[in-house]
Amino acid sequence: MKQKILRKKRNHFACELAFNFIGSPDEVVRHCIDLGVCKVNVATELKIAFSDAVKHHFAEHPDANDPRKYITPGKAAMKKMVIDKIRMCGSEGKL
Repeated sequence: MKQKILRKKRNHFACELAFNFIGSPDEVVRHCIDLGVCKVNVATELKIAFSDAVKHHFAEHPDANDPRKYITPGKAAMKKMVIDKIRMCGSEGKL
Protein backbone atom coordinates (compact mmCIF):
# COMPACT_ATOMS: atom_id res chain seq x y z
CA MET A 1 0.00 0.00 0.00
CA LYS A 2 2.73 2.49 0.96
CA GLN A 3 4.61 1.78 -2.27
CA LYS A 4 1.51 2.41 -4.39
CA ILE A 5 0.88 5.76 -2.68
CA LEU A 6 4.53 6.77 -3.02
CA ARG A 7 4.63 5.97 -6.75
CA LYS A 8 1.52 8.05 -7.43
CA LYS A 9 2.20 10.99 -5.12
CA ARG A 10 5.97 11.29 -4.67
CA ASN A 11 6.23 14.45 -6.79
CA HIS A 12 3.37 16.11 -4.88
CA PHE A 13 5.01 16.03 -1.44
CA ALA A 14 6.62 19.26 -0.29
CA CYS A 15 8.20 17.60 2.75
CA GLU A 16 10.54 14.77 3.58
CA LEU A 17 8.89 11.38 4.01
CA ALA A 18 9.28 9.04 6.97
CA PHE A 19 7.68 5.66 7.55
CA ASN A 20 7.67 2.88 10.08
CA PHE A 21 8.47 -0.41 8.39
CA ILE A 22 8.10 -2.84 11.28
CA GLY A 23 8.02 -6.33 9.82
CA SER A 24 8.35 -5.16 6.22
CA PRO A 25 10.69 -7.12 3.96
CA ASP A 26 14.00 -5.41 3.21
CA GLU A 27 13.12 -5.18 -0.49
CA VAL A 28 10.00 -3.13 0.31
CA VAL A 29 11.95 -0.73 2.50
CA ARG A 30 14.68 -0.29 -0.13
CA HIS A 31 12.06 0.30 -2.83
CA CYS A 32 10.35 2.96 -0.71
CA ILE A 33 13.73 4.64 -0.14
CA ASP A 34 14.17 4.68 -3.93
CA LEU A 35 10.75 6.34 -4.16
CA GLY A 36 11.72 9.17 -1.81
CA VAL A 37 11.45 8.02 1.80
CA CYS A 38 14.36 9.67 3.61
CA LYS A 39 13.76 8.49 7.19
CA VAL A 40 13.24 4.89 8.24
CA ASN A 41 12.16 4.52 11.87
CA VAL A 42 13.65 1.46 13.57
CA ALA A 43 13.33 2.24 17.31
CA THR A 44 10.72 -0.45 17.92
CA GLU A 45 12.85 -3.07 16.20
CA LEU A 46 15.84 -2.01 18.33
CA LYS A 47 13.78 -2.32 21.52
CA ILE A 48 12.59 -5.78 20.48
CA ALA A 49 16.15 -6.95 19.72
CA PHE A 50 17.35 -5.63 23.08
CA SER A 51 14.55 -7.13 25.14
CA ASP A 52 14.71 -10.50 23.34
CA ALA A 53 18.43 -10.76 24.11
CA VAL A 54 17.89 -9.83 27.77
CA LYS A 55 15.05 -12.36 28.08
CA HIS A 56 17.26 -15.02 26.52
CA HIS A 57 20.02 -14.22 29.03
CA PHE A 58 17.60 -14.59 31.96
CA ALA A 59 16.24 -17.84 30.52
CA GLU A 60 19.77 -19.25 30.56
CA HIS A 61 20.77 -17.56 33.85
CA PRO A 62 17.60 -17.30 35.99
CA ASP A 63 19.55 -16.17 39.07
CA ALA A 64 21.36 -13.34 37.24
CA ASN A 65 21.26 -10.04 39.09
CA ASP A 66 24.19 -8.05 37.70
CA PRO A 67 22.95 -5.50 35.14
CA ARG A 68 26.38 -5.51 33.46
CA LYS A 69 25.83 -9.17 32.59
CA TYR A 70 22.28 -8.97 31.20
CA ILE A 71 22.50 -5.56 29.54
CA THR A 72 25.60 -6.56 27.55
CA PRO A 73 23.79 -9.08 25.29
CA GLY A 74 20.97 -6.56 24.81
CA LYS A 75 23.40 -3.88 23.65
CA ALA A 76 25.13 -6.36 21.35
CA ALA A 77 21.78 -7.31 19.78
CA MET A 78 20.93 -3.64 19.23
CA LYS A 79 24.34 -2.99 17.68
CA LYS A 80 23.84 -5.87 15.25
CA MET A 81 20.36 -4.58 14.36
CA VAL A 82 21.73 -1.06 13.72
CA ILE A 83 24.47 -2.43 11.45
CA ASP A 84 21.92 -4.56 9.56
CA LYS A 85 19.53 -1.60 9.11
CA ILE A 86 22.30 0.74 7.95
CA ARG A 87 23.32 -1.80 5.32
CA MET A 88 19.72 -2.53 4.33
CA CYS A 89 19.10 1.20 3.74
CA GLY A 90 22.26 1.51 1.63
CA SER A 91 23.80 3.96 4.10
CA GLU A 92 26.95 2.08 5.05
CA GLY A 93 29.98 4.34 4.88
CA LYS A 94 27.89 7.51 4.47
CA LEU A 95 27.50 10.39 6.87
